[in-house]
Amino acid sequence: MDLEGTYILIGPPGTGKTRFLADRTERIVGPKTTLRMARMSKDRSPVLICSLTRAAAAEIASRVELPKEAVATIHAHAYRSQGQPPIIDDKDIEEWNRRNPGMALSPDHKFDLDDVGPLNFEAPGDEYRNEYDLARNQMLPKDQWPSVIRIFAKQWEAFKAERRKIDYTDMLEKADDFPPMSPDVLIVDEAQDTSRLAFSVLQRWAKHCKAMIVVGDPWQAL
Repeated sequence: MDLEGTYILIGPPGTGKTRFLADRTERIVGPKTTLRMARMSKDRSPVLICSLTRAAAAEIASRVELPKEAVATIHAHAYRSQGQPPIIDDKDIEEWNRRNPGMALSPDHKFDLDDVGPLNFEAPGDEYRNEYDLARNQMLPKDQWPSVIRIFAKQWEAFKAERRKIDYTDMLEKADDFPPMSPDVLIVDEAQDTSRLAFSVLQRWAKHCKAMIVVGDPWQAL
């Protein structure tokens, strides 16, 4: 199946968008030939499927035969594209809280590669962190950030650099310009819920693919 350029599919719930993606993927991949199997491995797939949540990615993966690494969330793909650097963990958060009690973060502030980021507001710094990540995902210039968020950002970014680790939004900001697995076709599910930052990553990746298929429903946007 020859595809070229960008294709956009809009449809409300129950109209068969996921089935459409599975059908198109099967047609792109083609029959089970030696050539087809040779194009698939842990590091190579003719199709890369990106979704916002783990549940949606799993639904698509259950309907098509692709390497498991080829179907995941945008964050997971972006993280793998940069070589999977160390991520801020609970021990780092404990140290941050010891040094910055006025901007302490919840101790269970985890980062899940396969789902949307955590939204906790139990500790003093949780709201700062959420506003900081929101501004980054909206790609707002720093001079438009509230002063308290700029203060938090300066200290948090210095802390990450010291620990030589990244946070959840860094997975997108530091994503490689080339998509993982060298796909011919990039498929984006639940596109209505991608942030400006996430979609900018997808657009960069699309430049290195033959085609991009974007699927979603603007009436369901979060």
